[in-house]
Amino acid sequence: MSDPASASDDVSLVDILIFLKRQRRALGFVFTLCFGLTIGFIFSRPMLYQAKTDVLIGSVAAFANAPVEPFDQLKYLIESRYNDDLPVLKQKPVLINIIRNTNILNVTAIHEQREGAVKLLEDIVQTLINDHAAKLEQKKTDARKLLAGSVNLSERDITNYID
Repeated sequence: MSDPASASDDVSLVDILIFLKRQRRALGFVFTLCFGLTIGFIFSRPMLYQAKTDVLIGSVAAFANAPVEPFDQLKYLIESRYNDDLPVLKQKPVLINIIRNTNILNVTAIHEQREGAVKLLEDIVQTLINDHAAKLEQKKTDARKLLAGSVNLSERDITNYID
């Protein structure tokens, strides 16, 4: 036999609609309050602009296409240089992602102004190019010294061989 208390606990769709009709002002107030707070929060946050690019890092062909500098080390050096210098944003202004099994770095610059993001990205890429060129020249110099000590060639022949 069925319990009479459980039969009275059932709620019908009509009961729900009656409840919602009685509480429409309170529900409208809560919805309006949440919507207003959300819009206020959105407009109080600063706009952040992102500038992105992919940078192809060269390799040394004489060493079986080994990168001139390990990508993890390169990422650490650049991110620490720029993220320490620009502590204005709560988010790190420079993000570098290494695309595995390639010589490509994905570089992202974040700034509160569009021109600032583009300028920061250009500065990062130029820094990467300059650092990479200096590191490559250092490796070439080291290779010249190594070859000069082990092979009986002139400096000019060694330079032509390496370059």
